[in-house]
Amino acid sequence: MRVLVIDLGDRVHAGLDQVLRANPAILSDTATGIDPDRLVRHSQKYDAILVVLPATPELGEFSLAQIRQAEWNVPILAVGNRKDARLVTGFLGAGADDYIAESTDPAMLPSRLRALIRRSGGYAPSYLQAGNLMLDVNICV
Repeated sequence: MRVLVIDLGDRVHAGLDQVLRANPAILSDTATGIDPDRLVRHSQKYDAILVVLPATPELGEFSLAQIRQAEWNVPILAVGNRKDARLVTGFLGAGADDYIAESTDPAMLPSRLRALIRRSGGYAPSYLQAGNLMLDVNICV
């Protein structure tokens, strides 16, 4: 699966970063800040967006709304340091399709991303394929 990581706080949680780098099923690019034109130009390139939210909840909501205004119909998994139900509801209302707290075990990230893509109508296989070569990531644990 191809994931765009948008870091809005310059503070990607070390555990998340490690999981992204170690998991062969996740091909990720990282961007700092939101450029709506870039998002639209590359909309076909990614299966999901992982947004690392800033410490300020209002900025997180604004940024999620910006992504949705770019009319990019890609599922968004927001990652933040808040567990307050009101704030999480605000993130979901602003455009995130799911939310995971930074304190959650980072090993859950690949499964949450696959489930999010599946629910959005996409398909997140457990293998990578290039021509005749196939790598099943469930075997390469």
